[in-house]
Amino acid sequence: QNDITYSILRPTAYFKSISGQVESILNSGPYLYFVDRNGCTAKCNPISEQDLASAIVDCVADPMRNSRSGNPIWNIGGPSTYSMKAQGELIADAISRVRGEPRRQPIFIPIPLQLYDVILNTVRTLAHLLDSDTLRDKAEVAKIVRYYGSEDMLTTDRQEIYGSITLQSHYERVVSEGLEYDPHMDEALTRKLTSIMRTATAGSS
Repeated sequence: QNDITYSILRPTAYFKSISGQVESILNSGPYLYFVDRNGCTAKCNPISEQDLASAIVDCVADPMRNSRSGNPIWNIGGPSTYSMKAQGELIADAISRVRGEPRRQPIFIPIPLQLYDVILNTVRTLAHLLDSDTLRDKAEVAKIVRYYGSEDMLTTDRQEIYGSITLQSHYERVVSEGLEYDPHMDEALTRKLTSIMRTATAGSS
């Protein structure tokens, strides 16, 4: 066992995690995003699955990336950083570029985190009182949505920035070929996450 080395890659976020609202903007629907008390949104520099796969190969080939002779832990992110609102702007740019039509400004709907937390805690309470597995599942998914929507998922160390595939090019492929173009994407999950956010917005109106 002493001869076994290891490397740990900790990616910031995947493209698939922030692609659930492409179809909404395609269909002239709203783009939902969380804001904190100061009106700020979370940021991330996501990495494509292809670039992450290349980084894994680099870990195998580079002795400085393993536990025996180097630093085995690699926090890794993609080449560009985006706020949640900027992601919506990128989607609008992708639609315009792929379809060759005038760019339409997305309908942005900010969701205050304080309000979302009230809704999430209400669902949790009802799940407990009613002993409902369905509500427990919804609460769990809602918790995941909150994490992705409120926590910065980025690295600022230049040595941890990797890859060349941009989120813009990913969005353009989604617009052109649909969510299913990427075999790594869980189409059902991305739609479910978006549905949870919409439910929260409806509950606040």
